[in-house]
Amino acid sequence: MLTTIKVYPLDPATEWSEPEWIDLTGVRQDGTPIAYERDFHFWEVLHETVDHEPAYQGLP
Repeated sequence: MLTTIKVYPLDPATEWSEPEWIDLTGVRQDGTPIAYERDFHFWEVLHETVDHEPAYQGLP
């Protein structure tokens, strides 16, 4: 999936070339959360993580 990501410079006037993605693992990468959402434990850990994160205060 990494090879499907399009990368562009922030400044369009910048001279650059699109990066080449090199697969160093040799194993297909699966970044989807489906493998972790198989049981209720995932949701318990997510709930605990969200409860312990500080609240976003926004911009002043």
